[in-house]
Amino acid sequence: MSLSVEVRDNRTGLPATGLRLSLQSRQGDVWAHVATGTVDANGYANAWPVTAAECHRLVVNAEEYFAQTGTEGLCTEASFAFRIADPADELRILLLLTPASLSAYRT
Repeated sequence: MSLSVEVRDNRTGLPATGLRLSLQSRQGDVWAHVATGTVDANGYANAWPVTAAECHRLVVNAEEYFAQTGTEGLCTEASFAFRIADPADELRILLLLTPASLSAYRT
């Protein structure tokens, strides 16, 4: 399975270029780091391989991104946890980021 993530800055509708994301997987009661990626000029982060049907989490470094864009944001970090039922599927997630919220959609 591959996981691809698109991130838009919902204030502008533009890609959240430079935003750092971290992918984690849950192992028991602990979140383990899997990979880190950065949103490119087209709005996409790296496509990450996911090999198991388990719970994962994307962590968004909002504070760093808002500092780069000169925006005062409420949240410093946002996360989105999701379950992968079939590791053979391709999963695409769209994240919409604002200074006060994060919305996630399966595309």
